[in-house]
Amino acid sequence: IGGQVLVALDTTAAPLRRIWCIFEAWVCATQGIPYLLYSPGGELRWSLEKGSERQKDIAASMRRRVADLDLREAQCSVHADH
Repeated sequence: IGGQVLVALDTTAAPLRRIWCIFEAWVCATQGIPYLLYSPGGELRWSLEKGSERQKDIAASMRRRVADLDLREAQCSVHADH
C-alpha cells in the first residue's frame, strides 16, 4: 500500500467541514499517508514557502481557515451517513 491523498479546497475549506473528509484525514494521520491540501493557489505548503506573493497570500488565508475549523460542526451531505 502506498500513495497519498490530495484534497482540493475551495476558498472556504468546505471539504474539511464534511465528516467523511475528516475521517479520511484521520485515517491518513494514523496510517502515515501523506495528506496534501491544495488551494486555488496550489499546494499549501509549497505556496507558503515558494509561491508568488499572491499564492502566499491565498495559502496563508487558507491555512487560517483550516486552523479555525471547529470539527464538532462537521456535517454529512447524505442524511443516512449520520
